[in-house]
Amino acid sequence: MFSEYLYLGTWLLGGLLLKDKKEYRFLLTFLLLQGGLRVFAIGLSYLGNNLFIYQLIGLVELIGAFFIYRNRVSDKWKNIIFLTTIFYLVSSVFIVSIWSLNSIGLAMVQLAIIGLGINYLWNLYRSKSLKLLNKVPFFWINTAFILYASGSFFFHLMSAKVNMETNDSLFNNAWILEAGFGILRLLIICYTFIFIIREK
Repeated sequence: MFSEYLYLGTWLLGGLLLKDKKEYRFLLTFLLLQGGLRVFAIGLSYLGNNLFIYQLIGLVELIGAFFIYRNRVSDKWKNIIFLTTIFYLVSSVFIVSIWSLNSIGLAMVQLAIIGLGINYLWNLYRSKSLKLLNKVPFFWINTAFILYASGSFFFHLMSAKVNMETNDSLFNNAWILEAGFGILRLLIICYTFIFIIREK
């Protein structure tokens, strides 16, 4: 639960430190939307089924990541993200139901984000203006996204294979692991915000 609130804390820190850095507006918008939806999902869980909010979170994750990466990856990713979005929406509405966790769709979302991250690294490697990686702020943001996407991918893949609704212990342990990867992503992003301010 702490990880859900941490999105808003990270957004607030980024907004205070990077208010003059327009190139990070998509990242800050992403954090605000993710944080808002996740906190809303926590509140809704006390009233009943909140899994349809996680369907929206998956959509924000995919589209938000694309806008964060879009100037740093190949143009072909527009089509890949479009097709992944269509697959996600169709599977959420017609195959799984919006009232349950779309594990396969969410796994596909994270796989697409891993692809974006690898394509960014490839473009960075091929760039003639390659700097020391630890001096490139977006390298750290990319690291954060790849780490989270990798952990979340296996979480959703596992939940698609195992009926976690009948195994509370397995579900809770898997969710804690997924939340741990979320916290790791946000801590790396916070480090990046501070790094950007110190380097300017």
